[in-house]
Amino acid sequence: MGRAHAGKVDVTMNKHTKDTGRTPLKPGSLKPGLRALTLGLAVAGTVALGGCRESEQDRPLDYEPGVYLGQDDEQLSSDTLDVLRDRARRGQDY
Repeated sequence: MGRAHAGKVDVTMNKHTKDTGRTPLKPGSLKPGLRALTLGLAVAGTVALGGCRESEQDRPLDYEPGVYLGQDDEQLSSDTLDVLRDRARRGQDY
């Protein structure tokens, strides 16, 4: 088979290897199956990292039943409350 010589690989044929008609791979090149696997892993990694949306960061992960862990609501102005009360009263008259 091949012998290593200072970082290089000797890919000459010997009596233990049979001639398959294929050219030997160059050092540093990937086999087609390994190339596809590497590409697939790179795509999967990109998709996985893309799933980390900024809007999903810093959200509560531990939930307590009956306890609201979100932000406090803004207080409604007295004018807005008057409009809502008036709308509710008119809805009851129908």
